[in-house]
Amino acid sequence: MLETLLVTRRLQCLACAVVLNACGSGGSSHRDGAVDRARDLQPDGGLEGGPEARPDVPPDTGPDVPPAATPSIAPWRLRDIGPATGPAGRVTYTNTIFAMRAAGGDVGGTEDSFDFMYQKLSGDFEFIARVRSLTMVDPGSKSGLMVRADESSPGAPNVFLTVLGDTAVGGRMQARLLGDGETTPFAANTNVKAAQFLRLVRQGKTVTGYRSTGSRGNWAKVGAVDIDLPSEVAVGIAVTSNNPATMATSEIDFLQVNNLGLNAATTGWMFDEFESVGGSAVATPTGLTVSGLGSAFSGMQEAGAYAFTTASASQSIVAKVGSLIGVDAQAKVGLAMREGVPLNLPRNAVQVLLSVTVGRGVQFISRSVTNGTVRAEAGEADRKAPVWLRLDKKDDAMTLVSTFTGYVSADGMTWTSVGTTSFAMQEPFTLGVLAQSHSVQSLASAAITDLTVKPIP
Repeated sequence: MLETLLVTRRLQCLACAVVLNACGSGGSSHRDGAVDRARDLQPDGGLEGGPEARPDVPPDTGPDVPPAATPSIAPWRLRDIGPATGPAGRVTYTNTIFAMRAAGGDVGGTEDSFDFMYQKLSGDFEFIARVRSLTMVDPGSKSGLMVRADESSPGAPNVFLTVLGDTAVGGRMQARLLGDGETTPFAANTNVKAAQFLRLVRQGKTVTGYRSTGSRGNWAKVGAVDIDLPSEVAVGIAVTSNNPATMATSEIDFLQVNNLGLNAATTGWMFDEFESVGGSAVATPTGLTVSGLGSAFSGMQEAGAYAFTTASASQSIVAKVGSLIGVDAQAKVGLAMREGVPLNLPRNAVQVLLSVTVGRGVQFISRSVTNGTVRAEAGEADRKAPVWLRLDKKDDAMTLVSTFTGYVSADGMTWTSVGTTSFAMQEPFTLGVLAQSHSVQSLASAAITDLTVKPIP
C-alpha cells in the first residue's frame, strides 16, 4: 500500500428534514460543456440566484424525492462538480443526520464528476466524519472525506478518503497531486468501511487519513500524502454514484471540522458537538467563527457545537461576539464552563453558560448538579450582538465552592454584571465557546474576536 506520495508541485428522509439542491445560480460552463450548479447557502435561508433546470438532464422525480425547500446550512455549501454529473445533487438533514443524494461519473482519473458539500478554511485542520451508509449503485460508488484545492475545477488537486460501494473491498485513500493530473489510488483497505469514524488531518504539506479502531479517538493510519495545496482549501463530503444516470444516497451521522490552530488564542483547543452534526470552528489569525445545529433547549441538556480547552482553578474568559446569525429567536452563542473531559462531554453536565441570543437578549444560566435542570438569571433582554461577554470563575479554597459571574459590555472595558451563582465544579473542567441554533432546520453561526482566557489571582 502506498504510504506517502511526494510531490514538488501544487495541488442525505427524516422528520423536520430540509432539502438542499445543487442548482446553478446562473450556471458557469466548464470544459466539455459541463454545467457547474453551485449555490451558496445564505444565512437568511436565501440563495444566490434561483434553481435552474438542467436542459441536458431529465428532472429527478418520484415518491422518494423530497420537496425542494431551501433553508440555510451555512457555512456548508453544496455543489455539483465536473462533467456528466447527472441529476442535481441534494441534501436532506436534521440535527443528527445529513443525507446526500448524488449521481456523477466518478472521482478519479484526470477529472472528477461528483457532488460536494463543503466549506472553505485555511491552514492546518482536522476533519472528522462518519459515513453511516452508502447505497451501492455501482461497486465504485464513493462517499467520504475530501480536501480540495478548489471547489469548481473538475481536475483540481485533492486528497480523498472514501468508503466504496463494494463492501467486500472496503475503501481507500486516493490523491491527485497536480491540476488535471492523474489520480493515484492507494491500495484498497477492507478496514475502511461505513459506520466508522474517518479523519483527515492537514499539517503543513502533509494530509493524513485515519480510520477509527473502535470509539472516536482511537485512530489507525490509512495513509499519508505530501501535496502542495493553497492555504485556503475546500473541505467536505464528496459523493458519487459512479453512474450519472442513477443517484446514490449516503448518510452522514457525524460531521465536524476545525482549524483552531490558525488563531493564537485557540491553539491547542478542541472541538466537539452535543447531539448534533455539521458543526465547525473556523479560525482566522484574528477571529473565530463557530457554527452549530441543536434542537430546542430543554433545560435538562444541551445540543450544539463547542470549541473549548481544559482548565482548572480560577479563570476568566472574555470574547466579543461581533455577529450572530440564526433563524430561531433563542439561537445563541456564548461562553461556557462545563464539567467533563474531551471525547466525553455529557449534554447534562454541571455548567455555566453566558450567551447572547438572536432575539431574547443576553442570558445567564447554570446547572449545579449533573442531570439537574438549569437555573436562569434575569440577564439583559435588550442586548444583541455585537456585544462583549465575560465569564469569571473564582474558587474558594476553604469551601471548595466556585462563584461564577457573567458580565456584558459594549466596549470591552466597562462591565455590567448580569448574573452570579455558586457551586462546586469538578476539575479539570472545560471552558470555551458554545453555539446552539435551537432548531434542526438551520445552523447558528457567530463571529468571535478578542478571545482571551486567563487565570484570576
